Amino acid sequence: MRKASFAIALAGISILFAILLFSNPIQINNQEQLNKLLDNSKVQLNGKVIKQTSYSISLDNNITIICKSCPPCKNQDIQATGIIKRYKNDTKIYLSTIKIFNKQK
Repeated sequence: MRKASFAIALAGISILFAILLFSNPIQINNQEQLNKLLDNSKVQLNGKVIKQTSYSISLDNNITIICKSCPPCKNQDIQATGIIKRYKNDTKIYLSTIKIFNKQK
């Protein structure tokens, strides 16, 4: 009985992970739209990078994206996909993928 319960739980977790991985992201354009969404929502946003640190990217639409190893993209247009996380009324987007347009050489 325990083995069957474990197998069913593992299958359920796998299905939920697959849904998150392959679902289409929600397009957002500003902080207001971001605040209306639930935790762990998959979002996609476009913008121009105005500030970049080793752990975050700030866009011209007042949205900050958290990333572990951000590629150099200051003053460039990007399209980013990420997951929304909230902690103590602070909403953050954790980067999943990034596409850089008009790359500078």
